[in-house]
Amino acid sequence: MTTLAAFVCLLPLLVGALLLLTGERLRRVAGALAITGTTSALGLASYVAAQTWGQAGFGTEWTWFRIGGT
Repeated sequence: MTTLAAFVCLLPLLVGALLLLTGERLRRVAGALAITGTTSALGLASYVAAQTWGQAGFGTEWTWFRIGGT
């Protein structure tokens, strides 16, 4: 599941990088995709960190509370 999530999160980043190389007209689209991909990747990284924290025996309740979750 994490591998699929990583692929889905990083796909906009990769497409955005490719579009940046193609030409001037697509730079706004490429920038938006790159920002979306980066944000998604950061979200995935925080999720994986929370899961690792929980598997280490510290529990995920504190982590989710600290980042504004329920």
